[in-house]
Amino acid sequence: MALSVSIVPNIPAIFGFLFLALISWFSARSLERALKDLRSTNANLDQLVTERTRALVESLARERIEAGRSIAILESITDGVIVYDIHGKAIVANPATTQLLSLPHEQVINSSKDDLTRAKALNANDRRILSDLLTNPGQQPASYRLHWGKKTFSVSSAQVFDTEETRIGTVAVFRDFTHEAEIEKMKDTILATVSHE
Repeated sequence: MALSVSIVPNIPAIFGFLFLALISWFSARSLERALKDLRSTNANLDQLVTERTRALVESLARERIEAGRSIAILESITDGVIVYDIHGKAIVANPATTQLLSLPHEQVINSSKDDLTRAKALNANDRRILSDLLTNPGQQPASYRLHWGKKTFSVSSAQVFDTEETRIGTVAVFRDFTHEAEIEKMKDTILATVSHE
């Protein structure tokens, strides 16, 4: 149409538009490549997040199973077990503990070592011994006999360490030794009687 009206086409403008179109085309291809790379990276990240999430879920499931086993073992032990944290607060106590000590579970959990040593069932000497066992585990004899009211316990304690060998608390184990103590007392009485005669 421009030729029929005798208008001379503006060649530099046409070349300018063609050059601009060529640059736009190269830019679009470059952006297209960048978007394709971004989509690929995004897909890889999605896959990595999915794999990590799956691994964390599996790890959590293993931890729950292991914790469940530990709880089942702890609850089936007939000896009383109390675990104290690094600050001396009871954080775990199995059912046997409350039964042996004749104390409610709520009175044992969240109580301090000192609360246990102030129990009315202990005499002054046994209070001191129990306090030493709980405060300095490993520095006392392996186990010690305590009189708790009418019962006799063999009590032992040990330090508790985490996987990095950092001390995280103390565990105390109370074993009912009443029957054995009575037998020993009867045996001593019989021996004393026999040797006296």
